[in-house]
Amino acid sequence: MRLEEAKDSWSIKFDHGRVQMIQVDFRLSLLISDGTDNRCWLHLETPLKFRTAKKKLLLVPEQSATLAPALSLFNAEMSVIRITKAGRLQVNFRNGDLLDVTPDASYEAWQVDYLTKEGSVMLVCPPGGQVVVFSNSAQNPADVASVRRH
Repeated sequence: MRLEEAKDSWSIKFDHGRVQMIQVDFRLSLLISDGTDNRCWLHLETPLKFRTAKKKLLLVPEQSATLAPALSLFNAEMSVIRITKAGRLQVNFRNGDLLDVTPDASYEAWQVDYLTKEGSVMLVCPPGGQVVVFSNSAQNPADVASVRRH
């Protein structure tokens, strides 16, 4: 699992990442692990699109009954998480499934917590978009990933 920054986006790429936990409260949360000390939490707080090979669904975290299809993601293999600096989040799975979250005008749409033994990076999509990045490292935030503080 590695976090990479480009001019207008970030990517979290996975070699062996899997969804290890699904949590539902006022949001839909997925814990992704690659079998090492690296973990990634996705917290999805606003309506999102879920596309599978057979259907397209709208999942609404505050309407928990709509989240049942997300249970199929348990133990799913990850491919990549793409985040635009304008606030769009796309979660791609190896089987072709896709989660797609766009910024919300009034609410925090999502939060990604990327955790390694060297430190952590949190990316947040506040109301309206324009991702905010927080990093914490025992040494230097640049050791965790090549992200800028905002």
